[in-house]
Amino acid sequence: MENLTDTVKEEITQEEAAALEPEKPVSVARGAFRAFIIAFLIFAAVAIPSLVMTKGVWIYYGDFNVQQIPFYNHLHSALRSGKYLYDWGTDLGGSYVGCYSFYILGSPFFWLTLLFSDGAIPYIMAWVTALKYAVMATTAYVFMRRHLRTHMGALLGSLMFAFAGYQGAVLVYNHFHDAVALFPLFLCTFEDLFKLRENGRRRVAGFVLMCTLMLIINYYFFVGQCVFLVIYYFAVIADYKKGWKSVLADVARAFFGGLAGILLAGAYILPAVYYTMGNSRLSQVLLGYDLVAYSEPTMFLGIVKNVFMLPDVSGLNSMLNQSFSRVSGIGAYIPLFSMSGVIAYFLYNKGWDKWKRLCGVCCVFALVPVLNALFSALNSEYYARWYYMPLLAMAMLTGWAVENREEAAAEVRKGAITVMVVSAVIALMGVLPAQDEDGKLTVLGALKNYEQLISEIVFTLVMVFFLYMYVTRIYKKSTKVVTAYVIGACVLTAATMFYTGTVLVDGERKADFLEQAVFGESPIEPDGTFYRIETDEDFYNYPMFWDDVHSITSFISTIPDSTFSFYKAMEIPRKVTSHPYTTRIGARAILSARYFITNNMHSIEHIGHIEDMTELKDYELVGEKNGFNIYENTNYIPMGFSFDGYITEAEYEGIETTAQSKDRLLAKYMIVNAEDEAAVSEVMEHRIVSEYSMPSIKTFESVCEARRQSACTEFEASDAGFTAQASMERENYVFFSVPYEDGFTAYVDGSETSIIKATYGFMAVRVPEGEHTIEFKYVPSGLKTGIYMSIAGLLLFAIILIKNRLTLNAGCDKVS
Repeated sequence: MENLTDTVKEEITQEEAAALEPEKPVSVARGAFRAFIIAFLIFAAVAIPSLVMTKGVWIYYGDFNVQQIPFYNHLHSALRSGKYLYDWGTDLGGSYVGCYSFYILGSPFFWLTLLFSDGAIPYIMAWVTALKYAVMATTAYVFMRRHLRTHMGALLGSLMFAFAGYQGAVLVYNHFHDAVALFPLFLCTFEDLFKLRENGRRRVAGFVLMCTLMLIINYYFFVGQCVFLVIYYFAVIADYKKGWKSVLADVARAFFGGLAGILLAGAYILPAVYYTMGNSRLSQVLLGYDLVAYSEPTMFLGIVKNVFMLPDVSGLNSMLNQSFSRVSGIGAYIPLFSMSGVIAYFLYNKGWDKWKRLCGVCCVFALVPVLNALFSALNSEYYARWYYMPLLAMAMLTGWAVENREEAAAEVRKGAITVMVVSAVIALMGVLPAQDEDGKLTVLGALKNYEQLISEIVFTLVMVFFLYMYVTRIYKKSTKVVTAYVIGACVLTAATMFYTGTVLVDGERKADFLEQAVFGESPIEPDGTFYRIETDEDFYNYPMFWDDVHSITSFISTIPDSTFSFYKAMEIPRKVTSHPYTTRIGARAILSARYFITNNMHSIEHIGHIEDMTELKDYELVGEKNGFNIYENTNYIPMGFSFDGYITEAEYEGIETTAQSKDRLLAKYMIVNAEDEAAVSEVMEHRIVSEYSMPSIKTFESVCEARRQSACTEFEASDAGFTAQASMERENYVFFSVPYEDGFTAYVDGSETSIIKATYGFMAVRVPEGEHTIEFKYVPSGLKTGIYMSIAGLLLFAIILIKNRLTLNAGCDKVS
C-alpha cells in the first residue's frame, strides 16, 4: 500500500497532520491497564447519579432486583456462615451448588464479595458490575492486540465491545457478564493451543484450565462457547493448505484438552447439572418446521433491528413489539458505528478472509433456528445469548476501521449510509399505525412501551448525527480526539441502556424495596419451629433478605427436578417461579405453609396466583408489620407427619375430575408409585377414591387436624440435612415435604433406612411404633461421581502436559 503521506493534500491542518503521525508504541500490559481503568470509570460515571438517588444502593429493574440482589445477599450470607451443602431458603429446598451454579456460585466476581460483610452487599453491587465491565474491556483488549496493529484500534475496539448493546440488554441478568468478561481470554488460550513456541511445545495448560474455569462460571454459556470455538477454528484458525491430516490433529488436540478441562470441573459441575434434568425450560427441544424457520414473521427484522440499532432492554420491546426477544438477550449494537465498521471491513478487503468467514457463518447460524439453538443445547425457547461471541469479532473489525480511518474512509462512509438507511426503515416501522386493545388508533411501537420507543428513536437520531460527524470531520482529527469521541459514544450508549432500565422503577417503589427487603426485617417473628411462608407474586424473593425464613414462593429457574415433578402432577405451571394457585389449599397444607404475606404499600393490578383472596380458605389476618399484611393458615401442618392411608399415582391420575378438585386429597392420603406400593401396604391401608369422594372444606379441616396430631414433636433443619423427633402410635411412614434427592440418606435411631418418593416428589421413611429420632444426611447428588471425574481429568491433564513436554515440533503454526 502506498505511503499515506503521499496521498494527502498539500495544505492540511495541524490536527490532520497529527492524525497521520505514527502511534507511539504501547505494551500490551499497559494498554490492557488503560482499558481496565477507562471501562471502570465509564460505568462508574454512568451509575453514580443513580446511586446518589438511592443512598449508594444500586436498584435497577426486573430480574436484577428480584433475583441478582437477593441471590447475592442470600448466598453471601450462607457461605460466610459456613453453609455450603443444603439450602432451606430457596424454594422448597435444594443444594447450593444445584440452585446457584447457573447464577453466581461459580463467579470469581461473587467470590470477591466474600471479603466484605453481609451488610456491604447492597452497596457494592454497582462496583462489582463496574469491575466486570473493566475485566471485559481488558480481556477484549488482550485479544484484539493480537489481530490489530495499533493500541488505539484495540483500545477502542475493546471499549466498544464492553459497552455494546448486548451488555446493556443483559445487564438485568447480571450474572451473564461473568462469562462474557472472561470469554476473550478463553479465546486467546484456544488460539495458543495451535501455536508452537520457540522450544517446539504448545501452550496447552492455559486452554485446559480456562475450560475448567468457564464451565464452573456458567455451564449454560459454556455449551455455547464450545459451539463457537468449533466455528472459530474452522473459519479462522484451520490451515487447510497443510491438509486434513493436520486439521484432524488440531481437532484431536482441542478435543482432549477440552475433555480434560471438563473432567477437572466434575466435582463441581456434575451436582450442578443434576438440577437441570427436570427443568421444563430444558426439556423442550425444537422439532418439525421450527428447526428450519422461525414461527414469528418479524424475527428477521428483530435481529436486524437489534444489531443495527440500540437493542431493547431485556423483558421489554418497543419498535417491533415482538414477544420472542423479551428474554432472548438479542443485541449486537456497537456504540457510534453500529455495523458501519464491519461493513467497511467487508468492502475494503476483497475476497473471503477468515474474519469474513467467521461473521458470515455466525450470520447463517443466527438466521437458521436449529443452528441458533445449538448454542442452547437445541432448546425450543429462542435465545440469542451467544451474540457476544461474534460481537467480539465485530468490535475488533470496527477497531480496524478506526485505526485505518484514513485508508478506509470511503468504505466507512458507505457503511454509515447503510446504517442510516436501515435505522430509518426500522424506526418508521415502529411508528406504523396500529390498534391497541381498546381499538384506539396508535403506533406499533407504543402498544407496550411508549417511553422506550421514544428513547430509542432519540438515541438513534443522536447517534446517526454523531456518526455523520465522524465520517465527515472527526476521523481526520488526532488520535486523542478520535479516542475521546468514541469513548463519549460508549458513555452515551451505556447511559441510555442503564437509565432506560432504571426509570422503569419509580422512586417510591425503590424506597419501599430498600425499606422492606434490602434493609427490612422479617414480618414474622421466629418461634423456634420450622414452617414455610409465601408472598405476593411481585415479591417472590423478599424472604431471601430475612433471616431464617423459608418460602414456597420463589423466582429461580434451577431447583430440584422432584419439585418440578410435583408441580407438574398438580397441574401447576412451574417455569421460573413457584406460586401455587389460590385454590390449592391441600398443597399448601402438606408443604407446611403457615403464613401468607401480602404487601399493602402498593396496589397491584394483577397479583397473579392470588386471583381472589376469598379463594384462600381458612387464612386469618393476624398482623401487620413494615407494610405487610400477615395471614395465618389455620390448616397448617408442621413438617414431618403421617397419613392414615395411601393411594397410587395411577389411581390419583385416574380420578376423573380437575386437579383443583383433587387438591384436598393431598392432605388425606399419601400418593405412592407402583414400585413402593408393596412396602407401603405393609403398614398403611390402601384407600379407594373416585371423583365422588373429594373431601369437603369441613372434612378437609378435620383431616389437617389429624395430620397435625401425627406430626413430629421436633424438626430441625441444617446445612447437612435435618433431624426430627417422632412419637408414633403405630408403625407408619413419616412424610417430609422436602424434595426427593439421591443425595439424602435416612437413619432411624442411627440405623440406615430406605427413602421412598412420595406424592410425586417428596420423601417418606418407615418408622416403628414409639419414640424415635429420624435423621436425613445430605451430600449433593453426583458429588462422588464428580470427584472421580475430576481425578480422571487430572490424570488426563498430566498426560497431555507430559506428552507436550516430550514432543518437539519443527514447524510453527500461527494464528495471525
